[in-house]
Amino acid sequence: ANLDVDLRGFIPLHNQVTLALQGIFRSTFGKTVPFYNYRELGGDMMMRGYYLGRYRDKNYLASQAELRYRFHPRFGIVGFSGLGSTFSKENSSRYVASYGGGLRYFFSLEHNSSIRFDYSFGEQRPGEKRQSGFYLSLSEAF
Repeated sequence: ANLDVDLRGFIPLHNQVTLALQGIFRSTFGKTVPFYNYRELGGDMMMRGYYLGRYRDKNYLASQAELRYRFHPRFGIVGFSGLGSTFSKENSSRYVASYGGGLRYFFSLEHNSSIRFDYSFGEQRPGEKRQSGFYLSLSEAF
């Protein structure tokens, strides 16, 4: 069985600036949960800067914030950060952070549809290169 909770809030700070907030809790229940059913942290929607599945376990808790500035009807920029963790009774995991920025091109003003170009950084673990990623996607991450 799965439980998914996704909370979102959008706070207009100015007629062109919005603070977007998201919190997610995802859990998989059961005594023997196959590895392929574990919850995955990372990807282009939550915790950008980590590849999807970089961290996996039975549960995940994550949050992200974006500051969106639409400086032209067709263009905007965004700065974002995230914090998340995967965990279970057997494994407690530490929180990891991500941050980045991006450009938005609104190709349909009628539907407010956009293409997003994001670049994000994750952590740098000892002996490893800093994790990062470029994301090209349709619509906002949330």
